Amino acid sequence: MFGEDILKACNVWKARGNFPHDKKVKLMCSYCKKHSDKFVPDPYYGEAEGTDLLEDACESLLDSIRVES
Repeated sequence: MFGEDILKACNVWKARGNFPHDKKVKLMCSYCKKHSDKFVPDPYYGEAEGTDLLEDACESLLDSIRVES
């Protein structure tokens, strides 16, 4: 499970009725290599920097999945 930020992730878990184990939870920004942001800005109302941040995180996430498989 990936969360844009802690509050949004918490609301998703609360709606599901259970909290996942720590190893299954990771914030999207933890995958960023080029950005040091802690939270993903709102992609709808945010600036282009949010898209750049997500692109950075997704590239690193894909790399980590490739290494694991």
